[in-house]
Amino acid sequence: MDDNDPTDGLLWVNHEYVNPLFVSNYDHRDKKQKRTIEQVDKEMYNVGGSIVSIRLENGKWQVVHNDPHNRRISGHTPIKLNWDTTVQDSSEAIGTLGNCSGGITPWNTFITCEENYDGFYGQRVYDENNVASKVPSKYYGWDQFYDNPPEHYGWVVEIDPKDGSAQKHIALG
Repeated sequence: MDDNDPTDGLLWVNHEYVNPLFVSNYDHRDKKQKRTIEQVDKEMYNVGGSIVSIRLENGKWQVVHNDPHNRRISGHTPIKLNWDTTVQDSSEAIGTLGNCSGGITPWNTFITCEENYDGFYGQRVYDENNVASKVPSKYYGWDQFYDNPPEHYGWVVEIDPKDGSAQKHIALG
C-alpha cells in the first residue's frame, strides 16, 4: 500500500476453478439432476480472485476485515478488453475465470492468467475456409445459460488492487 510501510499490503488470491458439487450442489455425474442458472451464478461468483487487505501484526500477517480494498473479481465482473478493435462485437468481457499463475507488475498491479476457458463457455473452431463453429463446454456448461463468447477468455488479466479495475490484455494471451 505504501512503499514506506512494509507492514501493510494487498494480497491477490486466484480462484482457479470450482467443484460444482461443493459450491452449487450440482453433480454432473447425476444425469437426472437439472442444472439451474442459480447454480451457475454461484459457480461464477466463486471463480476469479480476491483482493485482500493484509497487515503485519506481532510478526504474523493478518487479514484486515472490512477494509474498503477487500473485493472479489469474479465470473460476473465486467472487464475491459484492451484491444483497438472489438472482440466478438464487444470491448468488454463478463468475468474472469480459470485464473492460474500471475504476479505483480513494476507499477504495482496484479497479473493473473486465464486458462482452460473452454471448460466454461466452450470454444470456437475454424475450418479450412475460416468458418467458425461453436464447440460446447464439456464440463461446466455455463454456455447453456450465458452467451458469453469464448474469445473473451484465455487472456492475461491485469487488476489494479487499489480500485479493483481490470483489463484483459489481448496481445498477451
